[in-house]
Amino acid sequence: MLNVKPLAFDSFGVRSVRSMATFVETDDIAVLIDPGVSLAPRRYGLPPHPIEEQRMNEHWEDIKEHAARSDVLIVTHYHYDHYDPEEPEV
Repeated sequence: MLNVKPLAFDSFGVRSVRSMATFVETDDIAVLIDPGVSLAPRRYGLPPHPIEEQRMNEHWEDIKEHAARSDVLIVTHYHYDHYDPEEPEV
């Protein structure tokens, strides 16, 4: 079995969410790649809309849920949309 599940990506419901969080599961291992999500502080001169903040929080909850199920977490690089330094338990 191979299951690849995108958890949060730039195009998942809001223009300002940044992420590439991906959960990969096989019969032997569960891996979470880039367990992070963030919002651009301003986009097109506008701050994030409350709906965008809500969607980001929903994605973050999904990421934390999958992190708890993972055997391995991979951070490809240290931008805040790929990991959250304020959430060391993830």
